[in-house]
Amino acid sequence: MIIPPLRIELENVADRLHRCALHARLAAFWGAGALALLVLIIVAWLRPGFPIFPALGGLVLILAVVWGVIRWRHQRRKPDLRAVALLVERSHPDLHTALLAAIDQ
Repeated sequence: MIIPPLRIELENVADRLHRCALHARLAAFWGAGALALLVLIIVAWLRPGFPIFPALGGLVLILAVVWGVIRWRHQRRKPDLRAVALLVERSHPDLHTALLAAIDQ
């Protein structure tokens, strides 16, 4: 059993890592969405008869569904305190596996 102050600190770190991972996924998602919008604009510019509004509606629908899936999958994940401790120990080798030993006890 992990002592409460250590658990709280590890949960704080896990929460920050969890949010950073979500932000990275959403940044990649919005970048891909912007790229898809740019492609639609270029196609509409090169082909004057291209139905831009239905294509934009489809793009918005796809982006909304993918955004929802990203958020849903993110909320389902639970933090793994052992993995967080391992990550902290890799960043701070002076701990000499003391953090992992404290978690295992």
